[in-house]
Amino acid sequence: MDGGVLLVNPAEASASLFPMFTQENLGDIIVYRKTSQPIRIEPRPAYNTPIAAPIAPLLEPEFVAVPLQAPIAPAASVPSVLPTAESPREIPLVLARAYADQGRLEEALASCRDAIAVDRTDPTAHFLYAAICHELDRPEEAIAALGKVLYLDQDFVLAHHALGGLYKQLGKQKESGRHLAVALDLLSAKSRDEIVPESDGMTCGRLVESVRAMAGE
Repeated sequence: MDGGVLLVNPAEASASLFPMFTQENLGDIIVYRKTSQPIRIEPRPAYNTPIAAPIAPLLEPEFVAVPLQAPIAPAASVPSVLPTAESPREIPLVLARAYADQGRLEEALASCRDAIAVDRTDPTAHFLYAAICHELDRPEEAIAALGKVLYLDQDFVLAHHALGGLYKQLGKQKESGRHLAVALDLLSAKSRDEIVPESDGMTCGRLVESVRAMAGE
């Protein structure tokens, strides 16, 4: 009947379990008193905010953190920054240049071999191969590659310049002088401001100065 009191176990002390009772606190004791009308239990408000919302600021660029353990890339992974190849045939050579720029010379050399296998008549692939061999302190291999460059393009001025330096390094002054003389002859027909092909932006005038210094002029 109304006014009656219900005593429950503390684990059951929830108003939602006893809608016909009102909750009363008597000191440290909670009791439920009988009423004629059920007590309305207000539902919990619905939250439209996604659970992940509180961490959203971490996704802003200035808050992005370095992963605790980055994936380990295989030794022959593609460089993260890769220039665009104009055609699929150029991809190995583009890769070789990218590896060389990152100092990954053995991988650059392997990609160079792939580029040469794709097109054995491309002097730029042989020239890059020679340049990488030079960086790896393989002068004889570099000289052989430069010989192939000149077989394909006898006017490849940087190949003459490189051979002049390599032969001088090996004490072969006659061969060095011959290639440096050819380089100067080829450069004399060009404007000093013209960019030398495959030189990374060097002008013909600057290359003339380099050749003359190498020749001891």
